[in-house]
Amino acid sequence: MKAVILAAGRGTRLQPLTYTKPKVLLPLANKPMIQYIVEDLLALEAEGTTIDEIFIVTNYLEEKIKSFFATWCPVGVKITFVHQHRIGGTGDALKTMSGKINDNFIMVNGDEVFGSGTFSVLLNTFQKQNALAVVGAFESGHPESYGVLVTNSEGVLEGIAEKSSNPPSNIVNTGAYVFSPKIFEYLEKIENSERGEHELTDAIIKMAMETSRVYACKIPAWQGVSTLWDLFEANRMKIEQRIANEGSRNNIILGEAVEIKPGVHIEGNVVIGDGSIIGPNCYIRGSTSIGRNCRIGNGVEIKNSLIMDNSKVPHLSYVGNSVIGEHCNLGAGTKTANLRHDKKGVKVLVKGQVVSTGQRKIGTFIADWTQTGIGTIIYPGMLMGPFGWTTPNAIVNCNIEPFTLLGSAGKKKIAKEKINDVVKAANDKKFLEQLYEELKDVKY
Repeated sequence: MKAVILAAGRGTRLQPLTYTKPKVLLPLANKPMIQYIVEDLLALEAEGTTIDEIFIVTNYLEEKIKSFFATWCPVGVKITFVHQHRIGGTGDALKTMSGKINDNFIMVNGDEVFGSGTFSVLLNTFQKQNALAVVGAFESGHPESYGVLVTNSEGVLEGIAEKSSNPPSNIVNTGAYVFSPKIFEYLEKIENSERGEHELTDAIIKMAMETSRVYACKIPAWQGVSTLWDLFEANRMKIEQRIANEGSRNNIILGEAVEIKPGVHIEGNVVIGDGSIIGPNCYIRGSTSIGRNCRIGNGVEIKNSLIMDNSKVPHLSYVGNSVIGEHCNLGAGTKTANLRHDKKGVKVLVKGQVVSTGQRKIGTFIADWTQTGIGTIIYPGMLMGPFGWTTPNAIVNCNIEPFTLLGSAGKKKIAKEKINDVVKAANDKKFLEQLYEELKDVKY
C-alpha cells in the first residue's frame, strides 16, 4: 500500500521557528513530527498492511527534509519525494500525485500529531464501510480553529464547516485520510477557493455529496499544531508516548552519553538527547524535552519547555513554557517570564495580529542561533530571532526581528560579518548567508 505525506507548506504561523526549518522537522520529544508519522505507517505491518512506498510532497526548505531522510533511513520502505511547484493548498499538493497512485492509499498532513493506532482505525473503517474516503475525526476543545465535520448518525460525511465562529459540533478534521483513487477525479472538478488555493476539503465534500460513501472516523488521539503554543501539548503527548513505548526509569528517557552531574533533580516526563550535559544543581520539571549536545548548567530551572539540539542554558537561568531553537545560548541569569501580573491569557503577535493564546502561562519562542546577554529578562509571549540577540541586562518587552540586536539604545541590525563569525564552523553556512539576505528587512 502507498502513503502520501504533505510537507510543502511554509508554516508561517510557527515563525520564527520555521524560518530555518520546515514545520514537519520541528522536534517533539526529540524526534521530528514527520518521523512519528512514518513510524506509525510502518507499524501497520504488524496488523497485515505493508506500506511499501511513502511519497513526501515538498517545496519549502525541501533540501532539509531530504537531508533528514538521508540520515534517518527507515527500513523496508521506499521514500519518494515529489516537488510541489507552487504552494497552492492541500488539494494542489495531492494533485501532484495524480497518475502515481492507482490503488487505495493513506494521506496525512505532515504537521499533525497523532496517537498510536490512528492509521489502523482509519483503514478498518475504510474496508468495513466499502468507502471511497475516510476522514480522521477528533473531539476538540477549540473547534472554531479547525474544519468541523458534519455527519449523519451512521458517520457518513455531509459537510465540513471551515473555522466557523459558531461550529455545528466539536468533531474536527485531523488531516489524516484514506482515499480511493477516485479522489483525483474530484480534485479536477473543483475550483480555487476565495483565498486562491485548491482545497482538498472541497473535493472531499463534493465526493460526499455525490456518492454518500465518505465517512468520518474518530481516531485515538490527535493534536493539531497550527500555533506556536500548540507545540507544548504536542510535546507532552509525544513524551508520554515515548515513555510508554520505549520504557524508562522514573519516566525519564536518556540518550547515549548523557552526563548527569551532582545535585540535579529531574521530576519525570522528560526526554534528554544524546551527548547532553545536565547540572550540577539544576531542576528539570515535567513535559520537557532537551535535545542532543545541549548544556544545562548550574542553578538552572526548566519546566514544560522544548530545547532543541546544540543549545546551552549554562547558569542561573529560568526557562518556563518556552521553546528554544538550535544553536542558542542563554547568558547567565536569563529569565523567561511566563505569567502576566493580571493572570490573563498571554498574547502573541502572529502574522501581524495580536492573538490571545488562551493560556495563562506562556514564555518565549526563540529561533535558531539566538543569544542573550547576561541578566536578560524576557516578557511572556515574545518572539526572538533567528539571530535575535540581546545585550546584558536587556528587557525584552517586544518581539526581536531576525538578525537584530536589542540593547539599552533599542534595536539595531546585526552586521553580516558578525553572523559569519558565529556560523563559520557550521555545515549550513551557505544557507544561513542566504537567510540573512531574505530576512534582514523583516518587521514584526
